[in-house]
Amino acid sequence: MKFLLKQCSILCIFLSQLSIFTAQAPGGCTSLSVRKEIRSLTDDELSRFIRAMLRMNQRQGDGMSRYDEFVNIHLTNVPIAHGTPAFFPWHRQYIRDFELELQKIDPSVSLPFWDWSLDSQAPERSVIFTERYFGTSKNNDCIPNGPFQNWRVTLPDPHCVKRNFDGGATIGAFYSPEMLVNMFRNASHYHAFRLNIEGAPHGRIHAGIGGDMAVMMSPNDPIFFVHHAFIDKIWHDWQVSNPQYASSYGGDGNESIRDQIPPWNIPVSRLLDISALCYSYSGSAPLGQGRFANTPRFDPARARNPRAVAAPGRAPPARPPARPNAPAVPNRRVPPPAGRITRRDELNQYSDYPDQQYQGDANASYNAPAENYSQGYGYDLDGYDRSNMEYLRAPPPVPDSWIEMHKLSPAMVRAQENDCKDYVYQLNEDPNYHSPVALGTIGETLQDILGGVGQTLNNVVGGVGNIVGGLLGGGNNHGGLLGGVLGGGSGGNGLLGGVLGGGGNSGRGGLLGGLL
Repeated sequence: MKFLLKQCSILCIFLSQLSIFTAQAPGGCTSLSVRKEIRSLTDDELSRFIRAMLRMNQRQGDGMSRYDEFVNIHLTNVPIAHGTPAFFPWHRQYIRDFELELQKIDPSVSLPFWDWSLDSQAPERSVIFTERYFGTSKNNDCIPNGPFQNWRVTLPDPHCVKRNFDGGATIGAFYSPEMLVNMFRNASHYHAFRLNIEGAPHGRIHAGIGGDMAVMMSPNDPIFFVHHAFIDKIWHDWQVSNPQYASSYGGDGNESIRDQIPPWNIPVSRLLDISALCYSYSGSAPLGQGRFANTPRFDPARARNPRAVAAPGRAPPARPPARPNAPAVPNRRVPPPAGRITRRDELNQYSDYPDQQYQGDANASYNAPAENYSQGYGYDLDGYDRSNMEYLRAPPPVPDSWIEMHKLSPAMVRAQENDCKDYVYQLNEDPNYHSPVALGTIGETLQDILGGVGQTLNNVVGGVGNIVGGLLGGGNNHGGLLGGVLGGGSGGNGLLGGVLGGGGNSGRGGLLGGLL
């Protein structure tokens, strides 16, 4: 009985902490939406999110769905939403409005984010491309299965959403957590950070998945929203990691936090703090402070120098054969849009290491066929290689057409991509560094990041649920009053079981499970 009373006191402590959390929602918010990494959603949370998305895409009397209307908002606001300092705040308000629309259908739903950096080394293997999430890919054809099978949209004309992976059966590598952290370190102001992220990392996801995701109607593909939730989290993480820049904003003109963001006519100043917008992100620590914060720093002195001698203790990877069906990326010159950077010295201010990065015509494109984009150094891996389990891959370049569509400087984006190639090379040749997202270790890393602490709490509290549930008639079969409260035994989803991560052995997170 003493044991039971002790465990009940633990329950009271957890419930009191929960009441404090809900009572202290910031800024007059009546509730706080907690956005989780999509893989950490419980079965019920995922089902509710998907059902709300499906409901939102039901056609109305005019043939348009509420979902179509959101696609149209993005399409008609391209001039402000892309290629300008408003990229981050515009999309922050856009996806928050989308989330609120989902909550009109189901108030329990929060918009999850997809941390694609964890899937960076073989994106096509991500669980989001399965029947459980967004469906598998049938290149250049309708989504063949899953809840979004034959997902139909209206803009620009009625059609089913298609994907067209840039490697055929594979997607070229995305930007890894290490690469994002390197950008965190080297962006000393908002303008530099926005250019770093909007250019290559954000673009690789759109270009890699292809199809509807590769055009300005990209919100047609539901993956758009979980992708941009992560882009928003990246901005939030940078703000948290660099509090001196948390309220910074601007570009190469006279931009100000007083600028109004259309179509809402909300000043930028109201979009800088996510707590004021009544949502937060759960899961691992911000990128700049988490497990990848201590990765080796990029050494610009070693950039662009061919490496003839392998580093001690690590051998260069075997060079994979050229991909016979590699998608050709046109090698052409694209003049930068009017008013953009054209002089070399202006361009180089946006490179992390100007004296090392770009020495050429600022109007020229560095694009090349995808299989030949590597510098040819001993530690480079083709972004479509899947044989090497130890090293990181440098992401392939985004197409010229995508850069032009987003009003970015081709040379600036190529400089970013070349920075990344050099950094990947240096990480791969370092005998003391092994990336947690390498193909040989990613399974363990995902379990650690997405299920570690929550599972520990499940084991503690779920075990109590077995005992108390058994005393009150529940046992291991979801029964009993406190059995339900404490997690329903080995697989239940009772009140605190949901709060702490699902209870017992289910390992699925509720509120605190997500937070931890």
